[in-house]
Amino acid sequence: MNSSRKSRNTQSFGFCAAVMAFVLLALSIISPVATASTLVLEIPASIASLQPNPYARINEPAYQSLAKAQAQIDKQQPAAALKTLAKLITAYAQNPYIISLALRSAAWIMLDAEQTEDAINMIETVIRLHSLDDTSIASLQHTLAQLYYHNAQYEKAAQVLKLWLKTKNNTHVTSDDYYLLALAYYHLANYTQSISAAKQGLKMKPEAAEPFWQLILNCQLQQEDYQEAAQTLTRLMALQPNEIAYWTQWVSVQHQLQQPEEALAALELMSLKGWLQTEPLALQYVHLLAQQGNPTRAAEQLSEMLQNKIIPQDVKQELYLAQLWAQAGETDKALLLFKHLKEAAELPEADLSLLDQWLVYLQSRQP
Repeated sequence: MNSSRKSRNTQSFGFCAAVMAFVLLALSIISPVATASTLVLEIPASIASLQPNPYARINEPAYQSLAKAQAQIDKQQPAAALKTLAKLITAYAQNPYIISLALRSAAWIMLDAEQTEDAINMIETVIRLHSLDDTSIASLQHTLAQLYYHNAQYEKAAQVLKLWLKTKNNTHVTSDDYYLLALAYYHLANYTQSISAAKQGLKMKPEAAEPFWQLILNCQLQQEDYQEAAQTLTRLMALQPNEIAYWTQWVSVQHQLQQPEEALAALELMSLKGWLQTEPLALQYVHLLAQQGNPTRAAEQLSEMLQNKIIPQDVKQELYLAQLWAQAGETDKALLLFKHLKEAAELPEADLSLLDQWLVYLQSRQP
């Protein structure tokens, strides 16, 4: 065995990088390793002060030790593999290249054992030593950014991911990487940067636009930028015209923009499609109908929703229905309901006073 860096060197060991799919972290490790207790890698204290050395190489004994550790991993012997790697690290404590190979192998073992903090520390050390080839370092940066995010270390995740995205001749960048960066910024309440990163991802994969626009919308709502939020919702509703959540958010945004006509138009369409199946949304529709000068339709809709139990049939809603009938000029319906409430319900003093006023008013209008 000569002193060259064997295959730049760990392709032969089958190492894989972690990949991010939407928000969850899914790591593809060398082989599944069962563990019932905490794993430990004993590292000499001198490693903390070890400096990069671009001339460091691997030799035959070190290569054989790495191969032995890989064989132990394949046999699902993580503790034994870590002991082998610990001996290798101790024997070559002044060789940052061999240390980097050993720590990278140990990091994957720790990840498989779900000892994320240990894995992060090892990968950080490998990156600091910067003794592997540039492609390997870039891959580790990518993995580290995802691990930071997984551990809710959003600032570190954003920093490392930005650095990785700027790597020269980086052909591995995907829209998911910009999505992860946007998520990290969102958690940091840096909504402007989150929107910027999401839009970069959109450029790379416009056919997968919905999750990016969802994130952009959340940022705009946090910023209370309702004009932009309305435009984003228009895009989302075009992508998913039958998504009730988008229509509901549209109504809310139109309220914030003080555009009740737009909100009511949306609620009318939702009513026709049978989408007003929750009490808050149904009541919102009834209130807007009344506010926009259509108490008859408001009363009809409220009556139907009470019958269908979309809105609970309680005294408060029945009193509101009676008032709507009265406002609509349906005196007989209003009187019948007011009288029923006065006889059958125990009303708070304020509601009872209001009911009596309506009764006096409506009875005075009867021939």
